[in-house]
Amino acid sequence: MKTKSIIFSALAAVAAAGFVSCSDLLSVDSKTVMYEEDNTLSHATDTVYSVMGIIKQMQKIADRTVILNEMRGDLVTTTDYATDDIRELYDFNFGSLSSKNKYDQPVDYYSVINNCNFYLSRADTTYVRNHENVFLREYVAVLSFRAWTYLQMAITYGKVPFIEEPILSGDEAEKDYPMLDVKQIAQRLIPALEPYRKLKSPMYGSLGGGTNGDGSSSESHSSEDLFIPVRLILGDLYLWAEDYVNAALCYHEFLTLNTAPVPTTTNHVGWQDKDFVDLGQDTYSTMFGSNLKENWICYIPMESEEYNGIVSDLENIFCSTEDNYYFYQLTRSQALTSLAAKQKYCYHDVNPNTHVSSIVYVDPDLQTEKMLKGDLRLQSVLTEKTEFSKETSRYSDSRQTLKKINPEKICLYRNDLVFLRLAEALNRAGLPQTAFAILKYGLCKTNIDNNDIINQEEKDYAKTLGLSLDPADEKLVFNENVFMPAEIDVAVGATLPSYIETNRYNTMGIHSRGCGDAAVDTSYVFPHHAEIDSTNLAARKLAQIRDVEIMISDEMALETCFEGYRFADLYRVAMHRGEDNGLYSDDEFLATRVASRGAAFADPADADFDAVLFDKLNGDGSKLNPNWFLRLPDMK
Repeated sequence: MKTKSIIFSALAAVAAAGFVSCSDLLSVDSKTVMYEEDNTLSHATDTVYSVMGIIKQMQKIADRTVILNEMRGDLVTTTDYATDDIRELYDFNFGSLSSKNKYDQPVDYYSVINNCNFYLSRADTTYVRNHENVFLREYVAVLSFRAWTYLQMAITYGKVPFIEEPILSGDEAEKDYPMLDVKQIAQRLIPALEPYRKLKSPMYGSLGGGTNGDGSSSESHSSEDLFIPVRLILGDLYLWAEDYVNAALCYHEFLTLNTAPVPTTTNHVGWQDKDFVDLGQDTYSTMFGSNLKENWICYIPMESEEYNGIVSDLENIFCSTEDNYYFYQLTRSQALTSLAAKQKYCYHDVNPNTHVSSIVYVDPDLQTEKMLKGDLRLQSVLTEKTEFSKETSRYSDSRQTLKKINPEKICLYRNDLVFLRLAEALNRAGLPQTAFAILKYGLCKTNIDNNDIINQEEKDYAKTLGLSLDPADEKLVFNENVFMPAEIDVAVGATLPSYIETNRYNTMGIHSRGCGDAAVDTSYVFPHHAEIDSTNLAARKLAQIRDVEIMISDEMALETCFEGYRFADLYRVAMHRGEDNGLYSDDEFLATRVASRGAAFADPADADFDAVLFDKLNGDGSKLNPNWFLRLPDMK
């Protein structure tokens, strides 16, 4: 087996519209291209080697996917110790980024894409052994990697050259390639993946593990966790393409047709009793770090030591470590802090003597001492404290820990993210009650059958879309729910959390992850919009969809903050809202959110609202706003 490599170098960039010559963007050193023209990948060793090589290439863009999405969102802010590279991104000075900014290296995306294109052009998909297409799973896995990478690049750069063939020579680099945005790219990629939506990921067993040079243990990886399930990447493509029904179907199928349950799980932020005495014993933060299996679906594996390859720097950016002398660079924004504080935490209390139940709201004023206000997920995963050091000039006294960081695994998908994207797709498909049910109650037989949660009209409409909400359909229902108060039969002396904890695979509302028993919260309700004339059903439905969309966007912030999805989520929602008015996007929605990152309210009247940034990011919405995106080299 020959060593194979493709080396790219970024030279110059692209025209603002139309087509671009690839030679202006990429240059191929033909001396390093060692594949013969007639070579095909037809041996197991070749295909496995090539697929794992692509995963290794993805390590280069893993950290920046997180940083570029968070820095252009509304949930983080910089500290005085942020690097120039990070500060440039935070200031949205994309037209004048330093050429050495390590987060602005488009060549690394095309390194992945070109390796994928080479593999796809050479893999022998006709080879059958024992009535099984031997290399089809790897082929589809590479299609998924390419699709994910193209989405990330378009989310970062706005419009990018779309290339489906491998570039192996200068002649191929001279061709013209279309400049496409994320919606157009999604539309182009869907047909290649759609025939394989039921295909499972490759299985290579356990990879990695062992002892590092310093005596520490490196993590092992189940090979299945390194591949993107086809239904999930297809769901994302359909969502960006604004084909909401097919997006919902893909997410729905992944969640309901899986061989193992995909619950929202029992891991929510709670304490041992109703007095909330011990923040350290919450069950939410434990699903991050090394205990990932229950909630994570797939991730990019990173190296544990630099001499093995790419090591993640996210821990040094978000956390106080010995390597950074405890000077972390990013922390929570005022917008995120305020959003969490504005939520209400309630719980369903059962008197052990009388068995009488009641709904109790925790008074935020009683939690001031430990900052336990509203939604508790933020306090669960981000901890801050002061430790005085004798070497004050060398070490920071302020110490921060972000429990979502696992330096050897950069998460791409996890269960709650999929449920939230399902809610986003269902809502825009015209099913806002069903989408809201994911936030408040969880989707399951009991809740779907409850007309007070999802009315019959919406259920009937769902059937016309091909989305089964019929509890009798055993193949298309979600895991049973045990969180509904009416179903709770708590033994004397037992607490609600301990009862739920015995039911490992349940489905509860995502909002309950940080706000207690959201299902019984009378202030967290579906927006009925009774003030709109009942004869104007279309206007009422659209108003409901737009309001639920804001609730979903807020829930995305509370549940997935710091994980590298935020700008993409805001961009996608802005596109949805622009579509309502025949526009490319609702620029004002995104501009208001990002300009409010230092404010307590997403409101231009707030004293800390950044009016200058708002003006930069706002536009008429008629076309893609270039101020949202980094520039390819010649566009600066």
